[in-house]
Amino acid sequence: MLRIDIHQIKAFLAVADALQFKGAAERLHITQPALSRIVKALELEVGAQLLQRTTRVVELTGAGRVFAEQSRLALAHIERAAVLARRAQAGQIGNLRIAYMDFAINGALPEIIEAFSKNFPQIAIDLVHIPSTLQKDAIHDSSVDVGFMIGPFHADNIETILFAKEKLVVLLPTEHRLAKRKTIRLRELAKERFVPGGPDSWEAFRQHFFAISHTAGFLPNIDQRRYIRACSGQYRH
Repeated sequence: MLRIDIHQIKAFLAVADALQFKGAAERLHITQPALSRIVKALELEVGAQLLQRTTRVVELTGAGRVFAEQSRLALAHIERAAVLARRAQAGQIGNLRIAYMDFAINGALPEIIEAFSKNFPQIAIDLVHIPSTLQKDAIHDSSVDVGFMIGPFHADNIETILFAKEKLVVLLPTEHRLAKRKTIRLRELAKERFVPGGPDSWEAFRQHFFAISHTAGFLPNIDQRRYIRACSGQYRH
């Protein structure tokens, strides 16, 4: 394994550019003997003579020209690697895994993603559809980085931000006694039969709905036949 450090390469390139040890040493702020020892040690490590020295002239050998060319490429890659590492640490490049549910993708999420992509074009975004209740587990085990879900989520080392509020609406048959009303109090629906979404995808919404129904003073009456048809995908409104 080669033991070559960046300081050796930069010292050699300084001599290769100046084609003299004196000017290169002044540029590097070291003595000529010290520079000569560095280059000699580099040649020994590489296993080839890189410079042809005389009392008045310094020239690159064929091996030296090849090594100088490749060394400049290597330094450029190292500098780029350092820049990319700093940008990655600052969150400017990388990969962002985003979980979403139906309400988010049909709401503000597409605009948020578009704006984010314009500001951070070098960050790749992976979108995955996950129901709200399962998103919490995915965030806990780091399967996703960000989750757009329904309802509150409190956990250590997890930051939550309210990004949208949605009004609750009720779908009623056109002939229903309340169908022409612009607003309806929840308790006015206490004796109605409800068809909620299935537990797989709508569990977070169901929990919220049952909670506010309890606050309104009733327990929702679920229409089991229509509920089963809705869960199986056979029911359409």
